[in-house]
Amino acid sequence: MEDLFVIIALLYGPVIFLAAVALVWARHSRSQHAPLWLRRSAVFWLIALAVTLGFALLTGATCQGNALYGYAGCTLVSEQVATFSVILLIFTYLAAILYTVLLFLGTAVAEYKARSKH
Repeated sequence: MEDLFVIIALLYGPVIFLAAVALVWARHSRSQHAPLWLRRSAVFWLIALAVTLGFALLTGATCQGNALYGYAGCTLVSEQVATFSVILLIFTYLAAILYTVLLFLGTAVAEYKARSKH
């Protein structure tokens, strides 16, 4: 259980923080469309990361071996699917960070334009 807390705190801490920033920014934004995109993106990526983390933890619990050296003897899914779940988890995390950075840059531009009009 301590390992799960460390994974969530260290790996998903920045993503949860960025989602919180997006939700607070959406609340105080003056742009017309930015709040909608910020809220939807924060919720989508938190759900996507929770699902992929849950699947990776499930495969880790039902398979022998580990993500570093490979899985064997899986009871729920095949070894290829178990290995793919770890790769999917990493790419989902990276995609969430990249998308959030691009979203924040686009929102900053939209916010600057909206505030300069007033």
